[in-house]
Parts: sequence; C-alpha cells; structure tokens
Amino acid sequence: MSGIAAANLGITVGVQSDVVIIQSDVKAINSDIKVLDPIIDTIKSDIIVDQPKITTIRSDLIVSQSDIKTLQSDLTKTRSDMLITHSDVKAINSDVKVLDPIIDTIKSDLIVVQPKITAILSDTVVLTARTTVVSTASATTAGVIIQDTTTGTPTYINITTGAVANTFTAWNTLDASASANSWISHITVNSLGHAYANCIEIATGAAASEVSIIRFSWSAASGGSAPHTETVIFPLPIPIKVASGTRIAARVSSEAAYTQVFTISLSMYQSLET
Repeated sequence: MSGIAAANLGITVGVQSDVVIIQSDVKAINSDIKVLDPIIDTIKSDIIVDQPKITTIRSDLIVSQSDIKTLQSDLTKTRSDMLITHSDVKAINSDVKVLDPIIDTIKSDLIVVQPKITAILSDTVVLTARTTVVSTASATTAGVIIQDTTTGTPTYINITTGAVANTFTAWNTLDASASANSWISHITVNSLGHAYANCIEIATGAAASEVSIIRFSWSAASGGSAPHTETVIFPLPIPIKVASGTRIAARVSSEAAYTQVFTISLSMYQSLET
C-alpha cells in the first residue's frame, strides 16, 4: 500500500469517527429538543396568557408617566405658590410691625375713652328716666318756667301790711302744696311806690312751722308827691329746690307806719329729677 493510500485511509477513518461523534451529538440534541419542546410550548402559552397583562402594564406605565408629569407640574406650581406666600407673609409681617404702634395707640385711647363712654351711658340711662318723667307730665308744666298751679291761673297773693313800721305780717300761703319737685327761680313783687324800705320773706313748711328760705329787701321811690305802681323782680342766682307736696308761704314788712298792699308771685320750673 502506497503512502498516499495509507494517508487517505487514515483521513477516512478519522472522518468516520467524527461523523459518529456528530451523530451522537445530534441524537443528544434531538433528545434535548424533545425535552424542551413542551417547556417552550408552556412558555409560548404563558406568553399568550401574559400578553394582555403586559399590555395593561404598559398602558398603566404610560398613564403613570402622565401622572408623574402632572405631579411634577403641580409641584412646580406649589413651589411657586410657596414662594409667593412666603413673600406675602413677609409683607404681612412688615404691615404688622407698622400697625402694632397704631393698635397700641388705639388701645390707649380706648382706655382713656372707656370711662367717658361709661359716663355717657350712665347719663343716657338717667336722661331716659327723666324723659319718661317729662313725657308723662303736663305739657304746661314739664321743663318750662311756670307758676305752680294745676288750673293754669298764675299763683300770687296780696299781702297787706299793718300800721306798725318794721313789723312782719303773718305768713300767707302762696302754694298750699307744690305739685312736683320744683325750683324757685324768681320772686316778683308789685306795690305802690313809696319812699320807704321794704322786706319780703319766703318760707316753706306747714302753718306755724314755717322755715324761711329767702329774704329780700328793697327801697321804693315815690313818683313825685303821688305814689305809683312799681314792679320789682328778684332773680335767684342759685334756684332753690322745693320738694313735691311742700307748702310755700310769704310775709312782708315795711318801715312805713301805714298799710300797704304787696302782690307777690313766684316763678318756678319743675325739676326733671324724680
């Protein structure tokens, strides 16, 4: 056998050996394929089952991405709003600092004004009560200067002196009972003018228990040789209070040693006090 033939024979044997090995490997692979086929089929089946879930998950992811973008936008706006709010807070704090002394001043003024308001409210209560008194009183007597009378006729009396000089007459009743709390403001005296000094006295109290409250003296001048009628008005700088139901009386004296007639009346205003 030549060398070439021997060489070819060796190659052929080697190839045959490789073929046998390959065939064995193919058999093994085919065996593995048979094992893998049901697994692959199961995977394919699972993929078919999971495909909608995957689609849903993808869809959810898309929605979530949109939501995330929205949240990011909202966060951006919130941050912007927070910056604006922070700026506003600074402005408010600045305004508060400006207002604080003003508020303190107002509080101080209120402390000062409060007693005055209380006093005004108290006065209002008093005035309301007094207004009620006035509204229920007679229109001819409430709060005006009047003669104390229930009939509208002025209250006056005529007093005649005796023939003895410088001697008071008896007490004559001007008003038997004051109809309300009153204040005497004026005394008016009419008489024939003679060149003599005269004196008038006003008192309060029951008969025989009179207490003098006013005394006036004046000197009359005659009108030539004949006397004349004269009127003398005595204003009281401080009106004298007379309680409701009080008797008011008057008496007169003169230095003239003969009789004279004096007409006496009182000007009074009724008190708004109860």
